[in-house]
Amino acid sequence: ATTMGRRSTSNVPAQSLALMNDPLVRQQAERWAKRLVSSEQPVEEIWWAAFTRAPRPDERQSTQAYLDARIAEGMAREQALAELCHVVFNLKEFVFLP
Repeated sequence: ATTMGRRSTSNVPAQSLALMNDPLVRQQAERWAKRLVSSEQPVEEIWWAAFTRAPRPDERQSTQAYLDARIAEGMAREQALAELCHVVFNLKEFVFLP
């Protein structure tokens, strides 16, 4: 065993599974969604809170399309936002510091 000055950007399956399945992570996504439900620009707010930057045009478009599709399927806006927040928790950019 040796020391490493820098951690690689890979993750292990246990990390991904914990973020996807842990009740605490789901609960935090739901709490975040409750704060966003009255927002006129939730995608912008999510990106600024999670990544301290505005979403790129492609990110904004695909994320808004995801929300619109969930709502069109009959899902409540708050639940759709909770799913989106849960997805953001699982993005590599959120999990790893550059």
